[in-house]
This record gives sequence, C-alpha cells and structure tokens, in this order.
Amino acid sequence: MNFVADLAAGSRDYEYSLAAVTNLRSRWFPTLEFNARQTYAGNAFYVTPGFVRHFRHQLEAGAGVSAGSPPGLVEKISREAGGDQD
Repeated sequence: MNFVADLAAGSRDYEYSLAAVTNLRSRWFPTLEFNARQTYAGNAFYVTPGFVRHFRHQLEAGAGVSAGSPPGLVEKISREAGGDQD
C-alpha cells in the first residue's frame, strides 16, 4: 500500500496505490495494482495487471498494462540492496 500527498501551496494532490503479488512456485510473479489520483484538475482511477520476473543476484524486471484513465504500459527494473542472496 502506498499513499503520496503533495501539499504545496496551491496544490492538493493525492495518490493511492494498493498492490498484490502471488507466487506461482517459480520465478514469475503475477501482479495486480489498483491506483487512484485526486488532483485539482480531476480524478483518475486505473488497474494494472502484470508480471514480475525474479532473477538471481537480487534483480527483478516486470511489465504491466494499465487499464483506466490514463491507459498505458508500465515497465519496472529493480535491484535489491541487502536481503537474501539467491
């Protein structure tokens, strides 16, 4: 779960995220993320299903397609610092 607030003068923007990941007993993980944004210009809501692939050496790569407003393609690459070495 994630919550971001931009409370700068003249701006009251909020962003909410809730994500779910499950293990398929492999290095592939299906994901589902729900997002909402409240801005001065209006509101947006979208759902992003996707997959994340866990590689060795604490490296992950993933992709998803957001459906809603605005639609788009989401890509992710991350490398963990610390944690388990697998």
